[in-house]
Order: sequence, then C-alpha cells, then structure tokens
Amino acid sequence: MVIQPLAHTLHAVSAADATCEEPGNTAYWTCEACGKAFSDANGKKEISLDSTVIPAKGHDWGNWETTTPATCEGKGVETRTCKHDPTHTETRNTDPIGHTLNATAAVPATCETAGNIAYWTCSTCNRIFSDAAGTAEITADDTVIPAKGHDWGEWETTTPASCEGKG
Repeated sequence: MVIQPLAHTLHAVSAADATCEEPGNTAYWTCEACGKAFSDANGKKEISLDSTVIPAKGHDWGNWETTTPATCEGKGVETRTCKHDPTHTETRNTDPIGHTLNATAAVPATCETAGNIAYWTCSTCNRIFSDAAGTAEITADDTVIPAKGHDWGEWETTTPASCEGKG
C-alpha cells in the first residue's frame, strides 16, 4: 500500500510594515505539519523566511529645532523628530550663548551732579556687571557715585567794604 503525502496545512502570516527600529515582513504562509514557508496560499512556491523580511527603515531625522533657548549662562535644548515616526525624537543640550557686554565709561561726580563707575551691561539679559568678563553682577544703584555737594570754605573778603559801599 502506498501512503500518499499529507497535504500542507497552511496558516497565513500577514504582512507587517517595517518601522524605524523593527523589521517588517511580506505576507506568507507556513505549513503547520512541515514548518516550511510559502509565498502562495496553495503551498506551491516554497520560500525561505529570510526572503520575507523587510529591513527596519532606520531613523530619518529632521533638522534640529530649538525647544528651550539657551540663555547667557544656561544651556538650551534642541530636538529633532524622525520623519518616519513623529513619536521618535532625540534631544541635545546647547551651550550657553554668553553675555554680550557693552561698556559704560566712568563719569566722575561733581558738586551738583551724580557720576558713575565704569560698568558693563549685557544687551541680551540686561544684567549689569562691574567687570568686563561679566562675572561680578551688580545693581544699577551700585554704579552711582553720588554728587559730592558743595564743601564751602571760610568766607574770605574779595572786595573790602568802604565808607560808602558794601564789600
């Protein structure tokens, strides 16, 4: 008696799209009895499972965009998003931008007018510094040299009084 081969018992494996990080696959059928893979529902065209693999896409990063601007002394944050999947993002820190200092020259005080010390003002953050390196922060009040006021000496006769006129 001749025993006939068993028919394949095929189960469909649906196609799956590849993602940035995970491979996908083409649709195929596997036989429950023999474990072979086929490209057709009739089990006529045998294939290897490797031939069904769709490689992962990898990330396709967009441009870096500022999400938190750097300050004069604080780091900022930039983010970029994958064009394949907007839920995939990367972030990186950016360096502080540093102060942009503008010098104000010292002005001596006079008897009636206040003066000021030399100081530097950052045009970005508007903070005031007593040094050109921008490391010693001061207030606007700290820059003021008060007017000296008059320091009158003793009265001196500049024109003596006469019998007929005041001096």
